[in-house]
Amino acid sequence: MIPSRTFTIFLAFGAIGGIVFRLLFDSANEREWGHFAQSATQGLLLAAALWAVDAAVGAAEARLKTRPPLPISLAVRSIALTAAIVVSLIASESLFMRAIPSWAWFAKTIPLALALALPISFLFQAAVSVARLIGIEEILSFLLGRYRRPIAEDRIVLFADVIGSTRIAESLGETRTQKLLAEMFRCIDPVFRERGGRIVTYVGDEVVVTWPGAAGNADLCLDCGCALTTILARRAPQFLSDYGVAPELRVTAHAGDVAIGEIGESRKQIALLGDVVNVAARIQELGKTLDARFIVSAELLGRAGPAWGRRSRPLGPQVLRGRSREIELFSVAADIGT
Repeated sequence: MIPSRTFTIFLAFGAIGGIVFRLLFDSANEREWGHFAQSATQGLLLAAALWAVDAAVGAAEARLKTRPPLPISLAVRSIALTAAIVVSLIASESLFMRAIPSWAWFAKTIPLALALALPISFLFQAAVSVARLIGIEEILSFLLGRYRRPIAEDRIVLFADVIGSTRIAESLGETRTQKLLAEMFRCIDPVFRERGGRIVTYVGDEVVVTWPGAAGNADLCLDCGCALTTILARRAPQFLSDYGVAPELRVTAHAGDVAIGEIGESRKQIALLGDVVNVAARIQELGKTLDARFIVSAELLGRAGPAWGRRSRPLGPQVLRGRSREIELFSVAADIGT
């Protein structure tokens, strides 16, 4: 799967942090290009280690039926990240020196590393939390003003909502339904991230995801839609045990030009607007009457590799609510992706 953009950006910040550390704490005679390159590499390795440890702790928490309280989670993460900082510093120094660091190096570096570990861990966790809450692309777009004025972009848009959500809510009640949805979305979130999809918004039991219209992304979108079914089928026994119901998703996708721009004042958001988004939503409505769980438009299917065409079933021209022109739709077999 494609690497996370957020991970790539954190690596870049790690390299920059290594250079800044060299400027602040090392003597002037060590401020040479070779030393700066070494510090940048050490910062990059440190960022990778922090990311890996945070991901490991997050994966461990995700396997728990009940998430630990925030103070406990922060304490565990801080200890783990502090250990990662110290170990990565020793490992990178050993790599560059091709020998175990001297006691003088330990005496000089480790106390400083421990003193800085806590604020670094806190800042890292804060940065990751904000990135996950808002999205690193949205943060950069706001800072750069990319969508201050609406612009047109070629985009792929995917809608996924829970089948029979009203019946589930009546059976479980609002609180348990919300808990079920939170666990389900936490379960399927890696499917989007690993395939380069950006979550635009959650609306009740529905999630909207988008990809740039670049070559290859249609295949990622189609693989994503199939993988959603696969992962929920694997987790079905656990959901049945915990809630008495196993959630299933109806997925639809379309592609074309959309308008992207900032909306809102007290809480800004980068929104996707236009006919493509409306059509994807209308396909989602129509999907409730069709015998299909994963429905895509001919426009999207035409962008994907030939294997997807061979594994799709035509649903024929369909009329969508509020539109006079018919659209050709296809059902995609949900056992393609893994």
